Amino acid sequence: MEGKTQSNHKKILYLITKSNFGGAQKYVYELACEAKNKGFEVSVVLGGNGILRQKLAEVGITVYSLQSLKRDIGFFSEIRSFFEICNLLKKIRPDVLHLNSSKAGGVGALAGRICGVDKIIFTIHGWAFNENRNWLSKLIIKKIYWLTIFLSHTSIAVSTHTKKQAEQIPFHFLIKNKIKVIHNGIKDIQFFEKDYVRNFFQEKFKINKEDFVVGTLAELHPVKGLNLLISAGRKLTEENNNLKILIFGEGQEKNNLEKLIIDLSLQNKVILGGLLENGSKYLKGFDVFILPSLSEAMPLSLLEAAQAEIPVIATNVGGIPEIIENEKTGLLIKPGSEKEIEESVTRLLKNEIFTKELSTNLKNKVAVEFNVEDFYQKTFNLYKDVFN
Repeated sequence: MEGKTQSNHKKILYLITKSNFGGAQKYVYELACEAKNKGFEVSVVLGGNGILRQKLAEVGITVYSLQSLKRDIGFFSEIRSFFEICNLLKKIRPDVLHLNSSKAGGVGALAGRICGVDKIIFTIHGWAFNENRNWLSKLIIKKIYWLTIFLSHTSIAVSTHTKKQAEQIPFHFLIKNKIKVIHNGIKDIQFFEKDYVRNFFQEKFKINKEDFVVGTLAELHPVKGLNLLISAGRKLTEENNNLKILIFGEGQEKNNLEKLIIDLSLQNKVILGGLLENGSKYLKGFDVFILPSLSEAMPLSLLEAAQAEIPVIATNVGGIPEIIENEKTGLLIKPGSEKEIEESVTRLLKNEIFTKELSTNLKNKVAVEFNVEDFYQKTFNLYKDVFN
């Protein structure tokens, strides 16, 4: 970068659109903390004032919040965020700019190039064109992705499937060699014991200790397919009086999901638990973890459930089959199928031995194939040519 001063501390700047604490935000948090531990000078730029900002501040990482950085695209907010990011880049003068999420990626990559950042990395946490949008929106999004990857020096795909889907982007042949697959890793989680969690569930949500709890941690977003899980709950709870469905998370679909629960008369059977701080620590309180998403890249929640050693049901989309092998490390179901949700939950409810086998196999697989040290090493290796 022009006019860059020499420093004993190499600088890494992470940029992400939203400041909630979903999978992409956890990814940024873990990398930022590890970079700080390695002695780098770390800062994070994000939109809003959510949990990610709070958690980063607690561990002493410098955070810059841009109110103009929002998920929804707006002409004037894009221009404003572009200039704000340029100003921050001139102020911070990072050696590495690591972009996360499509919105921050497009604006950040252009700003990074103009400001002369030595190394720009873009992590593809998923493709926004997989969401339910009209053809024109999808085409525009694909062009933005192309530009982001083209302007970045390297792009990280969090799953093999994510990299393969890049082939849908026009003029893919010009960017394909810039995309590298690095699977997410997961640190050891200090889980709360099952009895403690079930006591918490009983006190907070009136879930009895003998109830069979089907649970998930997910943003309340249409792409997560939570409406299908709730609809499947009608038959599941009719046939199994002690079955409860517990959904932790916040998001734009909250009102719609609350209405669906009321319309199906599933109050006290299907529970929206809201945003649970350190939600992964409560996973041992679930009897089954379910992820009925319509689209995914590489969901961290499945790795967390694996470490908690609870059985998993997930849809056969995106990078999920790279974690879940049907009948061996979990059950894969067709996306959008209420019937398959019902059948898979009922199957695990009635077969404790099979359930235990699935959860043990998954825990062992994740420990080997999604090792956090491998994830750190492969990611930080991408920074090396700047720091050497």
